[in-house]
Amino acid sequence: MYSAAVDLPDIDVVLSDGSREERSIANIASGFRPEIDYFGPVARFICDKEPNVSSVHMTRQHPQYQVVFKCAQL
Repeated sequence: MYSAAVDLPDIDVVLSDGSREERSIANIASGFRPEIDYFGPVARFICDKEPNVSSVHMTRQHPQYQVVFKCAQL
């Protein structure tokens, strides 16, 4: 079996006071597989566990992808 390198996303959260903080995806999960889209589940997890987060911004370099999840809409 061959393994593929997975480009993990950078995560920034916007707090209810408007400030921004980084989050490490390695603190949330490990063992990422290249064929699974983790963006939505990770954003939902952050929003559920941190009530002061209003949105989750995720960016991946390869393949390039950027998305913003608003916690109120999850």
